[in-house]
Amino acid sequence: MSTKKQTLIFSIAHSYDLVFFYRLVMESNYKEKYIIKILFQEHKYFKGKMPIVNRILLAISDKVVYVKNDQIPRHSINLVKHVFLAYKMKRLIRDNFNKKDRLLILDKSSYSSNILLSYFNRSVLFQFPENNKDSSSYELYILKNLLIYVYHAVINIPKIKVLKLINSKKIVEEFIVDFKNIDRVFIASDKGSRSINFSTQVNASKSNKVVIFGSRYNQWNLKSSTLTKINTYYENIYHTFKDKYLFVYIKHPLEQGSELKEMQEVFHNSLFLETSCINSEHYLIENQDVAFCFSIGSTSSKSAYQMGFNSKVGYKWILSDTNMIPAFDNIFDDIADDIHIQTPSDDLSKTTFVSQQSTKLDALDEIINIR
Repeated sequence: MSTKKQTLIFSIAHSYDLVFFYRLVMESNYKEKYIIKILFQEHKYFKGKMPIVNRILLAISDKVVYVKNDQIPRHSINLVKHVFLAYKMKRLIRDNFNKKDRLLILDKSSYSSNILLSYFNRSVLFQFPENNKDSSSYELYILKNLLIYVYHAVINIPKIKVLKLINSKKIVEEFIVDFKNIDRVFIASDKGSRSINFSTQVNASKSNKVVIFGSRYNQWNLKSSTLTKINTYYENIYHTFKDKYLFVYIKHPLEQGSELKEMQEVFHNSLFLETSCINSEHYLIENQDVAFCFSIGSTSSKSAYQMGFNSKVGYKWILSDTNMIPAFDNIFDDIADDIHIQTPSDDLSKTTFVSQQSTKLDALDEIINIR
């Protein structure tokens, strides 16, 4: 007698979510083991990418339920509009999914995510490990909490708490979601029984591709001396790998300035602009023979390193005369030192070392199959 398959619901609202679940399915037997349905929110990040997106969605799931960008409820000042959209989303979820299905989600802060988390009997929330935060550095974000309280009360879902960082030039929020039906799973190999990790066993046979992750450095109000360092950094990459390597450039998602034009001048118009993939991580999944990855301090460089690629960042010496180092250190503080280019004379062709590990999903399987 065959056992009925458990149904999983993937919540996808960002390009990172899409690539995460793509890896989850591609590096496991989940497509055969479970029935997979997706609630896909077509945010602006996916503009112009939907043909690629749809191919991935169909490859990893049995059913996709779409929510257009203008139909996504948000914690916005326009209360009437977004409460109406929230009711529509609740009905959409109820009509397409069973409360006993198991929700898998990476976001806990948005209105739509809160609606999803309140509907299903059991949910899995994926989180990255964080350094212990000093609670005294945060205070209750009163206005945001009042707004959210109203939004949640009107559609009868549990409230969440929002804190904000004290004495910060910009608002930095911390969301506290304490729904009783949530099982938390860490995306890390060293966080005990409640953690998962993907493979770092990329193709050992390297191609001649050098990938450069773009940045928005012209929006950072840098001094001319720092801009000269950036130029020197990219010149060093060009001269180290020219003639033997193909230079692939992946723009920052919000990059709209003259950075690419300036880069092409440094690379003598030899940069190939990659536009066929959803984001940097998607490109690396599809091109596991990439030889080297470089950036000033992109989070994509961190992802590349964690995926097992030779990945390096140069912000420590490039931005040494700015106050930006601590912000970048906060991103890379859990990565080994060999990711850093410390001086302009460092050997760029020296490979980084990442311990080889296979995909490990035991903790997730155990949680999914709790009845």
